[in-house]
Amino acid sequence: MVMQPDSANPAAQKSQQRADFSARRKAMSPADRDTANRAILAYVEQLLHSTQAQRVAAYVPGALEPGGPELVEFLHQRCAELWLPCCLPKGVLQWGQYASPATLRPGRYNIPEPPAPYYPSSILEELDLIFVPALAASAKGIRLGKGAGFYDRALEGITTATALLLFQHEYPQDIATEAHDAGCDWTITPDKLWPNECRIFLP
Repeated sequence: MVMQPDSANPAAQKSQQRADFSARRKAMSPADRDTANRAILAYVEQLLHSTQAQRVAAYVPGALEPGGPELVEFLHQRCAELWLPCCLPKGVLQWGQYASPATLRPGRYNIPEPPAPYYPSSILEELDLIFVPALAASAKGIRLGKGAGFYDRALEGITTATALLLFQHEYPQDIATEAHDAGCDWTITPDKLWPNECRIFLP
């Protein structure tokens, strides 16, 4: 059971919710995860088509994350440009262009990263669509991240459309929020492509 947010201590509540949602991902069977990922990728393709997005930013999902190991090549085959993050100290992301699986190298958190050159997150403003990782999200598209704040910093001031990939039980959820939490425009789950209420930064 996912605990409900405590407005008096959102940081502590987020920590508990991260643990809860992470545990539920680990508990999914490989077969259920594969089925969900195939459905998610079908909606990813639908969103690419409807938005005509060709310059896209994304990330390399971990083994348990929605989208699965096929996400990067799936996007690469359908877009003119695919940009992936590089993790720097102090929660900063920079971005490099993806070319092929052979060019990826383990980065700061052992997450595969693209080769140099790297560009600051301001380059995201020039793109058509950004796929953003999350553990869960509210109906407004406010995401629960992993806690390091990389994407909250990267998306600050960026107006490019954003989309979350989540499993069905991860959206919509009543999650704890703080002032820096970034909202996203779309959420994709195995059963639907959801337009969120709005892209906002909470006051």
